[in-house]
Amino acid sequence: MSLSGYGAARPGVRVGTHADPPTPRPAGPGVGGDVTAIPSGHTAAVDTLARPRGPLAVAVLAGVLHLVVGFFYLAGGLVIPGYVLLPLWVVWFLLAWWLVTLARRNSWWTPLPPVAAAVLFLVVITVGEQVLGWTG
Repeated sequence: MSLSGYGAARPGVRVGTHADPPTPRPAGPGVGGDVTAIPSGHTAAVDTLARPRGPLAVAVLAGVLHLVVGFFYLAGGLVIPGYVLLPLWVVWFLLAWWLVTLARRNSWWTPLPPVAAAVLFLVVITVGEQVLGWTG
């Protein structure tokens, strides 16, 4: 037996190397197809999933739009009283969280939260000015 731990050396084969190619092993339970043995010290190839860039670009634009709408939410404090403004800010932050969630899911629906935030803001301002008598 050799000191390298691979057994006795055969003629023409260096000690410490694998002389035989990897042998196929049967597929495990729930695994279909032929699986070949992976030499020790190596990892199996991993298929990377390419994310389409369209939804990401739409999500970035929706994020910028949501920040623009957020500016109006901040400036709304000049007209909107605090008891209405604070819940409105909470809704804006929840819509921002929803936008991030949609973006992480690679969804095409990311423009919906900033549009909903803008519509809500316009409805609150309009109702407040016409019905409740808010003035700036």
